[in-house]
Amino acid sequence: MSVEALDRIAQAFGYEAGYFTAPRLPLPPEEAAAAMTETYSNLEPVAVAPMKSHRAVREAARCDAYLIHRPGVPDTYDDDIANLAEWLDLASFVLSELIAAGPSMEGRRRELYNGILASVGELERRGLTILSGVMSAPQDRLPDWKVAVVSITPRLTDPGAAKRRHLMVDRRVVALPARSSAT
Repeated sequence: MSVEALDRIAQAFGYEAGYFTAPRLPLPPEEAAAAMTETYSNLEPVAVAPMKSHRAVREAARCDAYLIHRPGVPDTYDDDIANLAEWLDLASFVLSELIAAGPSMEGRRRELYNGILASVGELERRGLTILSGVMSAPQDRLPDWKVAVVSITPRLTDPGAAKRRHLMVDRRVVALPARSSAT
């Protein structure tokens, strides 16, 4: 395998070019075990699929929070990604129990889902892959807490993303901040 190929693989995993090829000193076994435990003990697999259906949008919108992961996505996409986040916020609000759902809401939900899918389609036309999935992330006092995981990656540096079926998410990233006790 060429150095260039290894550099592209490293960048797809979020590492700097040269991560797999630069010489380094071996770690003692104790340090290696501690590093492995620190890196992998909090990871949880999350099933993902391309966000291309009303079902995927509905599942993401019914979550309590969402995590947008965008490794290697240039800043030029910030506005479009913020637009997608706004759509997801709106859908989450509309699907919440705060609004009384009636028969007239069904058509409006479809319009809302189509708006979200149009936002996703625009990002895809601009060369990005959008995957989504739902992670169960129980919290203190919130045992049913769910987080929508939305992964946005450039097809140029991560061409296989559309075929990815799982993402590894660090549980600590989706944990709510600890509540401080009032004294």
